[in-house]
Amino acid sequence: LGILFKIIFFAFAGIFAVVTTGMMIAFLVAGTKFVPLKSLFIDQGYENTLLWLSAGLLFAVPIISIIVWIVRRSMKAKSRPVIGVVSIILWVVGIFSATMLGFKVAEKFSVESSAENVQALSAFSGDKLYVDMAVYPSDYYSFSRNFGPGSDLDNFPYYTINEDSLLFSNIKLQIVQSQDSLYYVRTISSSSERDLKIARKNAGEFTYPLQQQDSLLFLPEFFSAPISQGFRLQGMIVEIAVPLGKKIEIDERLDDYDNFTSNSSVRRKLKKSRNNKTFDWDYGEEYILENG
Repeated sequence: LGILFKIIFFAFAGIFAVVTTGMMIAFLVAGTKFVPLKSLFIDQGYENTLLWLSAGLLFAVPIISIIVWIVRRSMKAKSRPVIGVVSIILWVVGIFSATMLGFKVAEKFSVESSAENVQALSAFSGDKLYVDMAVYPSDYYSFSRNFGPGSDLDNFPYYTINEDSLLFSNIKLQIVQSQDSLYYVRTISSSSERDLKIARKNAGEFTYPLQQQDSLLFLPEFFSAPISQGFRLQGMIVEIAVPLGKKIEIDERLDDYDNFTSNSSVRRKLKKSRNNKTFDWDYGEEYILENG
């Protein structure tokens, strides 16, 4: 009976060791695939060290402990409980490190701030503004799992070939009434962070260049931000103010300009606007602003 118990015990221990080893190998392989994605959430330095420390302690310690135990049992060495105690302590440290890292990442989404910019369009002949998309002129990378079907992660930004900027499509286009005879474009950029000043600074670093050619306005396909910001729920409201009696038409390519759900900081800015009534729009339709 004792021999049977040992066989069963060692069989389960072996299976556990194989499974744990497989998980560690899978983590290492997947980890290389997720390195670009990791940069969206984990800062270099302390957080990066904490990530690999947690992974090492959580996966490596159980494997090494089982291997040491099997070797010592096969050599019929004298039992040393201190080895098991040290292994448990190291594994608990790994859990604690992973928990700390989770809190650090969660803090980066705890505070929201926004930055606002208003630009008056140049006067043009005619009474209709046509709004089209300025397609991004170069190639760009997408963050992906690099395996499996549909591996692109659509909810995350893209990044430039030079890997120095993130490209976001989280943009919502709104139409409001102008307070005078000019067309205006107001952008409200928003970002999250662990600190209000950093969130405000991030929102102020967005790049979104408008291009006007007489009565034709080009809105960029993306807004960009320094890649050092990482992913912080960045988004933008683009608000076009149309004078009374004037017209506007939106091109079909801007149909996806409805991808941003505003946060509390943006909603506060919109609420404080003198004219916060927005008008529904659909691409390919001509609209004229009238009283009422």
